[in-house]
Amino acid sequence: MSLLFTVNVQYAKSILSNRLSISMCSHPEIVDLFKGATTIASISSLISMAVFNEMDSARLDEFIRSPDMPLDDESFTQCLLFVANDVVNTVLITAKIEQAQQLIISMINIWLEINKQGAVTGQTPNLYQALLVASDVFAQINKNVSSSVKNMLSK
Repeated sequence: MSLLFTVNVQYAKSILSNRLSISMCSHPEIVDLFKGATTIASISSLISMAVFNEMDSARLDEFIRSPDMPLDDESFTQCLLFVANDVVNTVLITAKIEQAQQLIISMINIWLEINKQGAVTGQTPNLYQALLVASDVFAQINKNVSSSVKNMLSK
């Protein structure tokens, strides 16, 4: 029984990852971030994993209903909030920012800029504000991590 459950969860993660990839590809500003070795597929898989760790199953069912459709803007923002929480926790524990985490932070900042320009309609203001707070936290963490590295190098 647990094998079937595990396979079902992995299949659902892959559907969400695909929908996230489609959503990311619909924004050229986000696609422009992926010029290096890290791919949209790998980042969407990381986001999908974070969402599955945090979200309740009823909401997850909504996310995986239409496998070949992009997520609506509100759902995409909610996914970014879940991964933002995951990235903040990881960076606070490890005191370093990995390439994929930096790419996620950049993507969140671009998503905020898209929202600011009014390209996204029907966005829940609370989700936008929460993502804005997460972006500010990233900026502060990045500043602290950078100064820690400078201090270590100067010793």
